[in-house]
Amino acid sequence: MRLRRPRVVLAPEAILPSAAARSEWHPWAQMATALADASTTLHQPGLLGPAVADTAIFTPHLLTATGPDNLWGPAPVDSSQIAYGAGARVLALLAVATATSSAGLRQLAGIAAGWFFGQNPADTATYNPATGATDDGINANGTGSPCQESCPQPRPG
Repeated sequence: MRLRRPRVVLAPEAILPSAAARSEWHPWAQMATALADASTTLHQPGLLGPAVADTAIFTPHLLTATGPDNLWGPAPVDSSQIAYGAGARVLALLAVATATSSAGLRQLAGIAAGWFFGQNPADTATYNPATGATDDGINANGTGSPCQESCPQPRPG
């Protein structure tokens, strides 16, 4: 019996969360970051290819389409946007930029980080530089979602 490779509907450049997820992508995964770090640490340049494609091709597509929506399956399904997802894109870009010495990916990371400073559907900053805390994210209706008890950083009283 010959096994057929699953067809990726979403985008061949996006690193999907598991082998079972043929067309479902979510932004909070750190696969590109892990591949870039492993490529450098293990001296295995072959691991870097998928991370470069994910960050250099899929991330610009994501940023110009809708931003880091919470779920594409294969199209944007959950248009809420969370800080973990936006941050994962920034961290992936920085990791791959470091591994490849790419100034362009470093600049793209700066653009992606703009989400925290108001370049998001709510047109409002989600990051507070005075406290280092971020709000949870942006609701699907474009309103802010303030940080609650689940936030990793303390919030001022």
